[in-house]
Amino acid sequence: DNSIQIGCPHACQIVEPVGGNNMTLTTHLLDYNSVRCDYANQNCESVHIRKMTVRGATTTEIEFDADPGLSTGDHIILGDGIECLQDCTDEQLAVVKGVHAYGNSGTYNVGVQVIATADVNRFLLPVGWTGTVPQ
Repeated sequence: DNSIQIGCPHACQIVEPVGGNNMTLTTHLLDYNSVRCDYANQNCESVHIRKMTVRGATTTEIEFDADPGLSTGDHIILGDGIECLQDCTDEQLAVVKGVHAYGNSGTYNVGVQVIATADVNRFLLPVGWTGTVPQ
């Protein structure tokens, strides 16, 4: 079946079956240094988090240094480099990052759904706290 092509529209190539009916397709996950890549997943831009602010009991705002290309409903996983300055627990930080401990060792990624705002660099996360607000 030659119905799958990659590299289009500029350099279309038919994906050929590899060993029977299986096809090998290269995929790429979006991350901070792979925003707005071209059709070949190259020539990407980088976008970094500028700041995060807990806004209340149910909302945290995340601000990027450029448009990350996210839409409402997308999920984001925040890795190393996201730290709490004060007044938060490891569990609260894990919820914001979307990365949770798994048993006695390891982690699993759940992600946090984003909500777009009028500012393409700012998004809301449906995570927040009452009482002492983490910073």
